[in-house]
Amino acid sequence: MPTPPPANQMVNLEVHIHGTCGAGGSNNRLSDTIFHFVRTTYNTPLGTKAQFDAAFQTNIVTPIAAALNHRWTQTRNSIRYLDDVNDAFVDISHTSPGLITGDSMTTINAAFLLLRTGIRGKSYLGKKHMFPLSESDTTAGTDDLLNTVALGLWGTVATNILNGFTDASGNVWKSTVYSRKLSVWRSNPTTIVNTPVTAVLINKRVGRMRHREVLSQY
Repeated sequence: MPTPPPANQMVNLEVHIHGTCGAGGSNNRLSDTIFHFVRTTYNTPLGTKAQFDAAFQTNIVTPIAAALNHRWTQTRNSIRYLDDVNDAFVDISHTSPGLITGDSMTTINAAFLLLRTGIRGKSYLGKKHMFPLSESDTTAGTDDLLNTVALGLWGTVATNILNGFTDASGNVWKSTVYSRKLSVWRSNPTTIVNTPVTAVLINKRVGRMRHREVLSQY
């Protein structure tokens, strides 16, 4: 078995935000939102996944929860390094709820964020669909678009994704677009193509994800 990379080469990280959108007359729906990061402080000793999780929770999950309907509750973050194919996910439990009260939109409606990098091509574009949204996210006159309040909340999410964060170990993490297609990730030594994000754009139109539709009820 090839030797795993040393700690100073563990720089590419994947994190899943797992959550549940509670049932609204039919079944509940699970959410799994994936983010990728690169550690830019190569000379700083590698911290722990718990240190990364704490900073990620504060800077990324908290503003996301602030923009989602209260039907949603986070259950855990799952974290692993991409640089070592044998690195296992570490699950860290959380119970952060969505903070927007009132009626939610259906589970197929979502906020859409486009992640751009400095390189052209599909392998260098990322996207995030996040749900459930709230009926109060749209108002008369722009019924099909997110209103000013909702855009402000998602604007905070976009800014924090773009800026990245520093964890308690002193390591700086920047958001990336990970290309599984261009990477060598099935065996060690890996070659990870993980490109830093240079812009995060919010689609004002309410997005639609058919695969999140609930079961029919008769």
